[in-house]
Amino acid sequence: MVSYMLPVDFGQNSLYNSTSPDFPMDQDNFENIMMDFNGRPQEPQSLSGSGDSLSSYPSPNQPGSPVAIVTSTEDIQVSSASDERVQKSKPYNKRLPPSKQLYTTELAVLCRICGDKASGFHYGVHSCEGCKGFFRRTIKKNLVYKPCRALKQCKLSLGSRNKCQHCRFQRCLRAGMSQDAVRFGRMPKVEREKLMADKEELEENSSVRILELRSITDIIKQSFHQHVVEILLKFSGGDEDKQESKDILINRLESEEDFENWKIYVKYQEVVLPLMEGAVRFAKQLPGFLELSTYDQITLMKQASMSVAIVAMSPLVEDVKFKIPGMEMNLILNKSLLEECRIVRQLFGQIWKFYEKLKKFELLQSEISLFCATLCFSENPFLQSPIEIDKIQQDLLQALRIELKHNHPKQRHLFPNLVMLVTDLRQAVDTFGQNIRIGIIDKSKDLSDTAPLIKEMFNI
Repeated sequence: MVSYMLPVDFGQNSLYNSTSPDFPMDQDNFENIMMDFNGRPQEPQSLSGSGDSLSSYPSPNQPGSPVAIVTSTEDIQVSSASDERVQKSKPYNKRLPPSKQLYTTELAVLCRICGDKASGFHYGVHSCEGCKGFFRRTIKKNLVYKPCRALKQCKLSLGSRNKCQHCRFQRCLRAGMSQDAVRFGRMPKVEREKLMADKEELEENSSVRILELRSITDIIKQSFHQHVVEILLKFSGGDEDKQESKDILINRLESEEDFENWKIYVKYQEVVLPLMEGAVRFAKQLPGFLELSTYDQITLMKQASMSVAIVAMSPLVEDVKFKIPGMEMNLILNKSLLEECRIVRQLFGQIWKFYEKLKKFELLQSEISLFCATLCFSENPFLQSPIEIDKIQQDLLQALRIELKHNHPKQRHLFPNLVMLVTDLRQAVDTFGQNIRIGIIDKSKDLSDTAPLIKEMFNI
């Protein structure tokens, strides 16, 4: 595991000296943000199990027995007390086609909802007959279930899936079940490789453990989209209510004065700050975060919020262009500026290198979400509950490893390579704060161009 930390100030006026969660706060402090956001399928019956035996059935040679007798591969003779006829048929094919869902047994596919044996790909998700029928009834009858009595903390399994219908339906939705998700034709080769990777994982972990981690993954993915991705969409044009902004391509800056005239640093903060606040709201939805002390929550967010914001902005980097979206105009920086302008290199140099490495992994949003979740529980020597935080991070790392293995079954070293990338990210964040502190990026008097929240984060 990679450990890293940011300096934490424990001075007399430090925000950590108060033990009450209701102590007065400055509007731009991290405390203010922390407080303001605050049925299995039936098995086929056997003859022996039903009380009947083969000897109890009439013999094919006895009169009145409606049993077909195959006399050759071409002729089938049907005997009956009232009628006898000879019927021609096609040659008998000894190689019967396998069942369409045979692969679920071969690859030990589990239901994404309750962990039972999956019977096939239903409504966009591999699921069992019980959960398939439950989802179908809920959608067709427009059923509305009573709120969860356990505050939506139910853990679904084969034995408990019928106890809370509300949580079961929400689990179906988070797993990706949809009435419109129908797949026709043969199973793609890529999908089979993913299922084989899942089968291999079953040899190392129990089905209950895998189901628990996948449930955490679905929750984190939904929360990350709601609190982080949607903020970025409002800037980048994904929001329908947002007016289209004008793109301005900057290929060259004659001097550092041009950098200040374009207000590149200010506009960059206009995107980063909402994402940092979104990172706090995202962290509060992570399992176990709210159970930590307020002090530990603030310490973790001071360390991770900027990192999460940087990772979230990775879609804005394409080839040799870095887009800084805005409400009125979008600044598009050419990579050549890193060589031509020293202040651009100081601001974006290491961040751009991190993006180039991250882009090569071609991560999905679920994987980006889990990666950001692990950043929110990174080690820090000043934490009050380091053991509990380390346990939460280990669960998140295992969930990330399983998700990467499922989505990229051929890339065995993707997980360790991604974890090693955390070092580059932390170095980029530390360099960013150091360059602000010594006045390289913000040349204004008293660092007035730097937002108070960023100053609080780096103890400036």
